[in-house]
Amino acid sequence: MLRRHHTVAAALMLLLSGCMAAPSCLPGEEGFTESRLYFGRSIGGQPEPDAVTEADWADFVTAEITPRFPNGFTVLDGTGHWRGDEGGTTEREYSKVLEVLSPTPERAQAAEKLTAIASAYRSRFRQQSVLQSSSTVCTRFHD
Repeated sequence: MLRRHHTVAAALMLLLSGCMAAPSCLPGEEGFTESRLYFGRSIGGQPEPDAVTEADWADFVTAEITPRFPNGFTVLDGTGHWRGDEGGTTEREYSKVLEVLSPTPERAQAAEKLTAIASAYRSRFRQQSVLQSSSTVCTRFHD
């Protein structure tokens, strides 16, 4: 993912900074921090077929994500659409989205782990950036 995401990330952080207050959860719900990392799958800014494969991604999950979040996480497939800093045509890039729910008191520890994961991905797959978003949500298991 290229520099275009730095502008989007800065805007999201400004918007989300006011949203991190504890939510008003209903009885039976618990407040958690929901964090997402957005991983572009093109390698070195090259379009398909030079991409992070499913096997590459599975290896990355095993090596970098599972050890840091052994209690669980969710991975979603995505397709990002963006326009570069100079305008032009809208580009498309396949992506993976990592979603982690952390008890609010553990937010700082989770953030450190997410930073390490993003750094490892950037290094391994020659990415300029990985986008992160966080919000406070109410959760409940329906048993």
